Amino acid sequence: MLQNVSSHFPEPRLKLAQNQAFDTKSGRTDSM
Repeated sequence: MLQNVSSHFPEPRLKLAQNQAFDTKSGRTDSM
């Protein structure tokens, strides 16, 4: 899940949105 990544970044919401958008472009919903 992307929740694990959120703990590594100072702004989980911002990074989460970017990660979701990137995953959508790649064609995957959950990379982790």
